[in-house]
Amino acid sequence: MLTEIMPSNLKKANYLSKFIEIRRSQGLLFYFIICDKERVLFGPAFLPSDYRARSDRKELDIWTYNPRFVEGRYAMFESLWQASKKFSD
Repeated sequence: MLTEIMPSNLKKANYLSKFIEIRRSQGLLFYFIICDKERVLFGPAFLPSDYRARSDRKELDIWTYNPRFVEGRYAMFESLWQASKKFSD
């Protein structure tokens, strides 16, 4: 998992780090989830204070099976992963 670590998600990051490797990044304005290198879900990132925007999340997310889009997001993830620092609690 690659994520920004903030006070609002620190507890979850500490818990998850017991099971998976977590890397830290800064300034991510989006999120995405890659499933089996075949499909990707992505959308805008929100601050914890953006309650109104988060309630509309389903309408803001994009789900695609387009192979070129999935490959592009996977390449972006690999690049961000290599540039990030390992999270330690």
